[in-house]
Amino acid sequence: MSMRELSKAEALVERARLTLAVRVWEEAQRLTETPQRRGLARYNLGVAYWTRFGDGVEARRKFLASAAEFKAFGYGNERKLISTLLANPFRVLHASAIENAMLCALSFDEFDQLAAQLRALRPDMPILAGLVPVVSEARENGQPWSHLLFRFADSYYNRNDPKLDRGHYGEAKSTYHLLLAHRRELRLARDDWRMATFEYCALSLRMATVCIKVRGGDADPYPPEEFLPILTDAFPLVDEYLAVHSGDKDVEKARADMQWIVTNARGRWLERTRSAPPASRRRLRCKRCHQPIEDSRKACAACGNPSKVMKTGFIAALGGALLCGGTIYHWLASVTSWFRIPAAAIAAFVGFGVTTLMFVFYVHWRDD
Repeated sequence: MSMRELSKAEALVERARLTLAVRVWEEAQRLTETPQRRGLARYNLGVAYWTRFGDGVEARRKFLASAAEFKAFGYGNERKLISTLLANPFRVLHASAIENAMLCALSFDEFDQLAAQLRALRPDMPILAGLVPVVSEARENGQPWSHLLFRFADSYYNRNDPKLDRGHYGEAKSTYHLLLAHRRELRLARDDWRMATFEYCALSLRMATVCIKVRGGDADPYPPEEFLPILTDAFPLVDEYLAVHSGDKDVEKARADMQWIVTNARGRWLERTRSAPPASRRRLRCKRCHQPIEDSRKACAACGNPSKVMKTGFIAALGGALLCGGTIYHWLASVTSWFRIPAAAIAAFVGFGVTTLMFVFYVHWRDD
């Protein structure tokens, strides 16, 4: 995975064009042949699913796969390290992948196994001194693993007090996603199932709203399917709860609000595409910033790149004048020179004017 691809994907994420960023990382993962780059691509995918989509199941899968790639390459074994300078960045990523996988663990045993791997790789990681003792104490007290996942989720955000809100909504939603997707294995109680579902809906709405603002609201020029999986992927788990508890008004309202955002976003995009200009006009883009240009005769409104239409038109008209003048001059080769020169000049003037008119007509036709 090249730095150019990495920068491109990160820029797409910052603009909330999430599915495109995932597509770039998946393509890099498919094409790369080196384990460390494949591990890097999978780690970035895991971070995207964990923080941007709130898909804890997919994030967990990517983090574990990334850690396995780094381990297979030898970053987990100090004796196999060829160069400390080369290995250090990937060892940090390897440790981060294990750390995030610990937060996605589904049992005490899995958490302890990952903690042992992290301790062998980076014993100075803060999670080993901070979270591991808390988990061990909870295990000794007989608490179920689901209670710890709820504690993890609560630590990411606070909807009641903005001053205490850390704003890690994607991480919290991913944790609730793990609880809902594995509720049978975790033996989730009814009240816990309801709380996880309601918070899952609330966080989905919050994250979708943030994406809409980042993308420019009603002025968003890109299809909403680039971020709507935040909501649409949540529907099956919410519907599963409502199929059993159909009288829960709070969850039903949250589900309706999610559906309204999806329907409204798709409706606005459909209306925008129907009223869009013709294809010939949409193809006009600035060569510097690649943004659409409304009038090719004016400078780009996005970056100020000056239009080259006048320069191109003048060159085309000059070429037409030389062609017409040269043709008449050679055609009148049998005529005396004093007549050939004025005739060629007149032909060149006419050619210049005709070419200019044709170019102006073409520009107007292309823009309109």
